[in-house]
Amino acid sequence: MGILSVDFLLNGDGASSVAYTCGSLAGTLAAVRPRLGVTVLPKDMVPPDLHVVDGKPMPDLKDTEIAILERDRLPRPAQRLKDFVIKTLS
Repeated sequence: MGILSVDFLLNGDGASSVAYTCGSLAGTLAAVRPRLGVTVLPKDMVPPDLHVVDGKPMPDLKDTEIAILERDRLPRPAQRLKDFVIKTLS
């Protein structure tokens, strides 16, 4: 049934809705690989076994936002990672 639902969406015959959310890439890929849904990923994070749909029939994406949460007295490696992410994405 998962394949039919994705095909239905990608053929432009169905409306999109969020049916599953996951905070981890592994969990998201576990739902996408058996074609139970679609996801949005940066192009350099798409595993080679997944098919990229860029443009029609998928809608244009709005700007996205990334938030970094940190605790007091962040360990040095975590601080360096945070600084790298901010520098790279700025």
